[in-house]
Amino acid sequence: MFARLVNGRLESGNDCGPLSDPARVAKTINQIEGLRHVTDAVVEGEALATQPEGAGVAGVGVDVVGFGRTYRVRSDGHGRFRVRVPAGRYEAIVDPRVAKQSDYNLGTDPRKLVLVPGQCAQLQFVTRY
Repeated sequence: MFARLVNGRLESGNDCGPLSDPARVAKTINQIEGLRHVTDAVVEGEALATQPEGAGVAGVGVDVVGFGRTYRVRSDGHGRFRVRVPAGRYEAIVDPRVAKQSDYNLGTDPRKLVLVPGQCAQLQFVTRY
């Protein structure tokens, strides 16, 4: 979606994406404007048996560490995990005996996450068993 500020209002148009469908533009713009009030970010992803699209693995522990805190989460029955954190710098860690970083993290280094308000870092780990 392409959005621009016109006379103090956010407007969208003249692009070809599905988010610019005239029936969805107002809702999408409201969601974008809502980001002004967001102060936190999200780290989410999946633990898979094989990459890139293996079966999800339940119970894989992921620690998201930053600001002197550790946010612990385990992958659900589908291998997915999600944790909300204050915006800032983080490191996502899995036990190397259990899983490793996937080759499909595509430029996102789980050890060097810098998250701004409203951002979502998406990670993928592959189990070693």
